[in-house]
Amino acid sequence: MSHVPFDFPAFRETYQRDGVVWPIRLFEPEEANALAGQYKVFQERAKETRGREIYIKPHLVSTWVDAIAHNPFLLDIVEAAIGPDILLWSSDFFVKTARAGKYVCWHQDTPYWELTPVDNIVNIWLALTPSTLESGCMQAVKGTHVMRDIVHGRTGFASRDEQANKTSDNLLAYEQELSLNIRDEDVANLVLSPGEFSVHHGHLVHGGRPNQADFDRVGLVLRYISTDTRQSRDSDAAMLMRGRDIHGHYDLEPRPTADFDATSLAVLADSLNRPSGFFDTVVA
Repeated sequence: MSHVPFDFPAFRETYQRDGVVWPIRLFEPEEANALAGQYKVFQERAKETRGREIYIKPHLVSTWVDAIAHNPFLLDIVEAAIGPDILLWSSDFFVKTARAGKYVCWHQDTPYWELTPVDNIVNIWLALTPSTLESGCMQAVKGTHVMRDIVHGRTGFASRDEQANKTSDNLLAYEQELSLNIRDEDVANLVLSPGEFSVHHGHLVHGGRPNQADFDRVGLVLRYISTDTRQSRDSDAAMLMRGRDIHGHYDLEPRPTADFDATSLAVLADSLNRPSGFFDTVVA
């Protein structure tokens, strides 16, 4: 892992102003390539164990994903953004398959997730394979994390039926209507090399074009919240990462002690039926 001194005051200033900071290196390229290999092994094991891949909350059944989520440097970054009492609300492997035509519409996360307050939500997007313009890297509009009431129409979680019957190539369950004129010159391309990550606010407007490369774009997304953040939809679960939880808004999930053991699989099955598990409807 990289141990280059990090300027936390500069990070905090940029994050508060722009709502996004990138690139920050966590793993050297060789380490990141090894993680991409582990991702493939993970999904093969998931298919053997569960009958299909696991994209949502892989940290609950994988010790190596759990170790990344608990990386002290990552948690220092998160603490600089949202404070010392930290929960990992969700995680996912976000994959854009090579040349499949899938895209992500412009959106803010918080209207989908129904978490409040919105300023206590931060996303880490770690590249396991190159995230470039060609492979459909994340794109964002700086400063939009401070904008309120720009989302219209449908919000909240999609049902299983809505997800299953979706006909659009949008990787999100449904389009989000924004009262925002996004010009090309406003768009930042969050290009990341394997082992680098971006940090973005949960209310930032972002999206992404299709993957035109000849390899799958694979990222690990870690979605952290402060312990006072509420989920208004339903009973939910999260993992305490740092500090104290004096609020009790979530059932606290245990760390896995082994990969795909019976205990961790049971925890995953429960969590996937919660809002933080997206009701097991999100796929690559």
